[in-house]
Amino acid sequence: MILKINNKKINIKEVSTFYCKIFGTKIKNDNGYLVKNCQKIHTYFNKTEVDIIGLNDENQVIYIYRMAPKNKVIKINHDDKKTHILVLPKNMSKKIYIGSVLQFE
Repeated sequence: MILKINNKKINIKEVSTFYCKIFGTKIKNDNGYLVKNCQKIHTYFNKTEVDIIGLNDENQVIYIYRMAPKNKVIKINHDDKKTHILVLPKNMSKKIYIGSVLQFE
């Protein structure tokens, strides 16, 4: 998948396996990842800060945590079980706001 932000394309990897959800994935080369049907995420094993964006089922932004530090658990308090979490390299979410709808290709 590709996410367009400010005329910049970001490759997004969809995380679906149990192993990747538990142990996480590494962000490489300004790529991000999307964890579907998830309300919590951790930043253990990360080497740098990341931007965490919570999305509902229509890809509307419901939560933003910019520059989330290492070794932290982040929970999105949202009632909907169809919550997804988008993880981007730090400072890539500057032009994303709560209520925005993200377009993936």
